[in-house]
Amino acid sequence: MGRGCNLKFNETQLVQFLDPEQRAKYSKVLLESFVEDNNRVKWCTSSPHCGNAIMVLPTELSQIEVRCICNHTFCFTCSGEVHSPCTCQMIRVWNRRVEEKKEHDKTVEAKMAKMNLRECPKCGARVERVSGCNLMTCRCGQHFCWLCGGATGFSHTWETIEGHQCGRFNAKGLSELGFEQDGKELPEEVNQRFEFYHRRYDAHVQSCKLEQNLIPVVKKKIEKVIDYESEFFLQWYCHGLEKLFECRKILTWSYIFCFCLYEPEFRCNRTRSEIDSYRALFENYQQGMESAIECLSKVLESHDPITPASSKNLISMIVAVDTRCSGIYDSINEIFQNTDNRISPYKRTTEGTSTLLVKPVMNFMEEIKKERKVEEMLKKQQYDNYDNSLEEVDPEEQKAILQSISKNKK
Repeated sequence: MGRGCNLKFNETQLVQFLDPEQRAKYSKVLLESFVEDNNRVKWCTSSPHCGNAIMVLPTELSQIEVRCICNHTFCFTCSGEVHSPCTCQMIRVWNRRVEEKKEHDKTVEAKMAKMNLRECPKCGARVERVSGCNLMTCRCGQHFCWLCGGATGFSHTWETIEGHQCGRFNAKGLSELGFEQDGKELPEEVNQRFEFYHRRYDAHVQSCKLEQNLIPVVKKKIEKVIDYESEFFLQWYCHGLEKLFECRKILTWSYIFCFCLYEPEFRCNRTRSEIDSYRALFENYQQGMESAIECLSKVLESHDPITPASSKNLISMIVAVDTRCSGIYDSINEIFQNTDNRISPYKRTTEGTSTLLVKPVMNFMEEIKKERKVEEMLKKQQYDNYDNSLEEVDPEEQKAILQSISKNKK
């Protein structure tokens, strides 16, 4: 090819002039260029990076949560962690408010919250939370809510918490004042509203972390009954754990959604009374979902053995959580109707076959079965070694060993 030649090679012709190492480098650069220049393709955000990229359909670009084949999930729009039912803009507004918040005051109550302690509303004793459930019981017998510290009744179902309802925000003496003339809220109400939802958001974030400890608890339950209990019921325990982790995160983000309803970016020219009615609708579903999640968490934390009766109770709780979670998304779609806001849709899953989103739990039923097979093989090998060594033993001693082996087999 001479100087000034305008002849262009296509990809097939170019690779003919490259050695294997150069071809590999060329293919890598070509792939990276394709991903970087295409708004429908993004690299998986897993750490360490799995090396995979994900492509979505053109109709899904507005707001979508994706899952890589490495099992990592993320928001395709902002590349952050999944944050449904909040939009990416809501997360940005919330993060801005968090950054604007002043340094936490160093009071006794703040230190106790950091140490995961809260005072009992009856006797004043400090109670430590060691599990993800937010329904606490003091040693004096008083039940109370970890989120607000208020006393509750002794009867807790996935429908209601007896004598208690703390998930609704009510600015003391300010709610009836409405917005100022320029559309802004009163500063006192903004602070109250942020503190209210931030406290609940933090509590459920902590619950998410503590509930990771349920993985070995559920695994131990399954180990005890895997030999004789129906695999159908055991799969529901895996699915219940998965549903708890998934919906606890959704509940956590839902408090950010409630906070952002009053932010200027999301009012959509609605009056204060209109926003209050939408919030009341959303909180009805939120309260029901919160109660259902706490009950599901309690059941999975329990060390009671797996039985057909307990499994049926677990199944009904999973369905209740799933139904209420779906209701939250339905209410959001109603709130966002005739607006430009979009959220990733909720995918209902109440089948008895778990997809096991949580990596540490993945396929542990198969692992248990393999461990059992290895134990049986070791025992069999041990007995075979005994039988092979009997030829060198005295007849009387041989008889005694055989009787011992027979008892062990029984």
